[in-house]
Amino acid sequence: MACCACLFPKDVRDVYAFEEKIGAGAFGQVRRARAHKTGQHVAIKIILRCEQGVTYEELMMEIECMKRMKHPNVVGFHGYYTDDRFIYICMEEFLGGELMHRLRHAKRKITEKEAARYVKMMLQALAYLASPEVSVVHRDIKPENFLFRTLEPSSDLALIDFGLSTIIGDEDHLQTCCGTVQYISPEQIRGRYRFSGDVWAVGVVCYLLMVGKFPFKGDTDSKMMASILSKKATIPDTVKMSDQAKDFVLKMLEPDVNQRPSAAAAQEHPWFSMQSNDMVIAADVLESAHVQVESSKRVVGEDVEAERDATFDQQEQNRRLSRMSTVRMSIRQSVSGTGGGSLPGVNNRTSVMSTARGGALPGGVGPVPSTDAGERSSALANMRRSILGPKTSETVGIVKSKFHDTPLNYAAMQFRKSNSIAMCERDAKTLLQQDSKARGRAVSVNHAMLPSAMHEESQRKLPNLDKLQFSPEKTKYDAAKYNINFDRKK
Repeated sequence: MACCACLFPKDVRDVYAFEEKIGAGAFGQVRRARAHKTGQHVAIKIILRCEQGVTYEELMMEIECMKRMKHPNVVGFHGYYTDDRFIYICMEEFLGGELMHRLRHAKRKITEKEAARYVKMMLQALAYLASPEVSVVHRDIKPENFLFRTLEPSSDLALIDFGLSTIIGDEDHLQTCCGTVQYISPEQIRGRYRFSGDVWAVGVVCYLLMVGKFPFKGDTDSKMMASILSKKATIPDTVKMSDQAKDFVLKMLEPDVNQRPSAAAAQEHPWFSMQSNDMVIAADVLESAHVQVESSKRVVGEDVEAERDATFDQQEQNRRLSRMSTVRMSIRQSVSGTGGGSLPGVNNRTSVMSTARGGALPGGVGPVPSTDAGERSSALANMRRSILGPKTSETVGIVKSKFHDTPLNYAAMQFRKSNSIAMCERDAKTLLQQDSKARGRAVSVNHAMLPSAMHEESQRKLPNLDKLQFSPEKTKYDAAKYNINFDRKK
């Protein structure tokens, strides 16, 4: 069965088959998935559009940051998809596990030399983020956000989770204090920082690796931040570590931003160039570090995670039912012979969609993974031209806009997400708000004008709806005054 990829971006389930859940966090969950075509496995981060504590704009910023990334020490980005309930961020799958988990369960002694290799890979990732062509501040550097690509001892370590990341200009300074409090820098607390906060956080991670505890203490977040602001990191005399390692850690935790090295400069420290550094990090230090990291993780409530699972399972079921409906429709068209022509009373040009797509539209039209109304309008306009041809008067739901000045096809809007008129209305409003020169006129929509692949389904869902009317106010353009209704015409 053909899909509608040439007209709309695919649904995530057209590309991947979801498998088991492999992780959960404060703002979503991660599931393993397999590509239908290649069999390649990926990790897909799934976030509810209505997830508490995160906005749609913040999710789009995470995606924009990841789009810029291509580095061996940064997670690979494979694209994203959206539907009416979720945003799906597709990423490279990692098989080697978290940093602290791997070190704790290692069946060999961990030396400073090995720890230095891991810390250097962290700095390489941060130096890449701080480069002019990327210019991304991560803002959530911590051990659990570094994963090993494979189980091999020589595996790369890569940075993940750009949920709090943002893109920064050359002269900009950030003010928002966010992240995990144990890793927050003094300048982040004060509300004026750039890339230096990420470097500080790597210093905290390195301190954990070598000492087995956080450099600052506090029973509450406020006490922890007060300690970070008022105290300077020290290394207990009882800790066994090289002088070069001590010097490196304390330089990374320098409170003065101007004295703290950048990620690129930190890689030149003598600790990384020591030819023989076989000093062993004690097993109890690594165990203590693991306990400290686990205790600092955000705990997702069971009820929250259960709700996410239920919503995802319902979306999976809806998708399967939609696919079954599409298959039945295709079979009926093939048997009755309507798949190659048009239904009685349906314009031949509007039937092109069902013929070319094999009746796949109602279940196969994927959501448009973009927040830009221009791209969405262009996709709809291209689809409409492929169905009806350019400059036709036999249209459904006209909005003349700057986007090629072509009508938008109401049928496409109606079935684009979940056959919801409310969503059509919302999309129309978005388009009007984007175009200060929009003009409209009332246009009636007959069921007979819908493409044949949609005709039967629309009759079933809207049995009493003979006509729909699109009626923007005929006043001087003001987006706030537009009254867009899809009401039954009496």
